Amino acid sequence: MRRHRIVALLLFLLPGAALAADRPNIILITLDTVRADRMGFAGSKRGLTPQLDAVAAQSIVFERAYSQAPLTPVSHASLLTGTYPQFHKVQDFGARLSDTLPYLPALLKAQGYRTAAFVSQLHHPRPQERLCPRL
Repeated sequence: MRRHRIVALLLFLLPGAALAADRPNIILITLDTVRADRMGFAGSKRGLTPQLDAVAAQSIVFERAYSQAPLTPVSHASLLTGTYPQFHKVQDFGARLSDTLPYLPALLKAQGYRTAAFVSQLHHPRPQERLCPRL
């Protein structure tokens, strides 16, 4: 059986490269349906992930990250709000977060960071709608 994992890397690059000299750049990379044992930075010797390995070599890598739910949007809602699914109420694709929840991109924006999301696979019942209006 194929294992499904969400692997999250929180990357803090050198403060000198940040917009303000006293703040680090923050890059959050989440990967869905990926086997951690195939990634070089996680110990694989197969050489399948050279770009991620290079980024991870300059970063903080969480080796034991646990998902709050088996669905990507529920897990991302927990990751970006710091709350459990029963609190943020996201249960499936297309669900919206409440504006009253703490939300990492909004908190970072309030501190002067520019935020963006780059998504390679869009699973949404209405793709014409903006998925992340708070980014």
